Amino acid sequence: MCIRDRYGDGSFRPGQEITLNECAAILTRCAGYADYLKLEEVPVLIAANRAGLLDGVGTREDEKVTRSDAAKMIYNLLFMDCMTVNEIKDQDMIYRKDRSFIQAVMGFDYMDGVIDGIGGISLFEESLKKDAVSINNQSYHTRRNYTEAYLGYHARVIFTREDKEVIAVVPTNKNAVLKIEADMIEDYTGNTYQ
Repeated sequence: MCIRDRYGDGSFRPGQEITLNECAAILTRCAGYADYLKLEEVPVLIAANRAGLLDGVGTREDEKVTRSDAAKMIYNLLFMDCMTVNEIKDQDMIYRKDRSFIQAVMGFDYMDGVIDGIGGISLFEESLKKDAVSINNQSYHTRRNYTEAYLGYHARVIFTREDKEVIAVVPTNKNAVLKIEADMIEDYTGNTYQ
């Protein structure tokens, strides 16, 4: 992985501010896109946007990246599919998207869903001392009690299959707040829903 090509002289310049384009170039290279970008002549920001790296980022192409947008990009990198060379045919490289960065590089797994206590992702106390999360009917230990804080929310659960441990439960952007004013409520007495 090379993150120094930007300046041509091999310098890293850690004290210099970074633009969205430069930040996207570094992070896409971390996910294995360096050869793909170079050989296919795909602009970095187009590849980054297609891969989901720029989801929720408000910075424009040549603007300096805010800490907030940098954090969003790093978070997005975790769930971005890595790019690998699948095969070489007639001197052409054929690329494919591999597992997500968090799976391929970090060795974690994740699942998205509504934490509902019913199926998919359920929170429960396994004993008085340890909390657990049930993911597809498999019990995973957690060091934190998520039961009340996340029940009913759409969340991403990050876990290790080997250690059977939950690393984090993160609410996703699919949670919306619905505000109902008193005058918006109508009397539905006698109405039935089919």
